[in-house]
Amino acid sequence: MKELISGKTNRKFIHEGKPEEGFGWAGQVIGLIHDIPTVQELFERMEEEARTYLAQCRKVLDEG
Repeated sequence: MKELISGKTNRKFIHEGKPEEGFGWAGQVIGLIHDIPTVQELFERMEEEARTYLAQCRKVLDEG
C-alpha cells in the first residue's frame, strides 16, 4: 500500500502527467467545481461577486 500512495507515485501524475502510473489528490471541494474558466473569466466573476457583496453590506448598513 505504501508504494501506491507514496510521494513518488503522486509526482508521476502531478509533475510528469502520467495518470495511469500515479494519482492526484482531490478534496471535498472538487464537487463544487462546475467549469474551468479562463483567468480573465475568473477575475471578472470575483469582481462581480465582490461588488454584489459590497452592495448587500451597504444596504444592511443603510437600514441599520
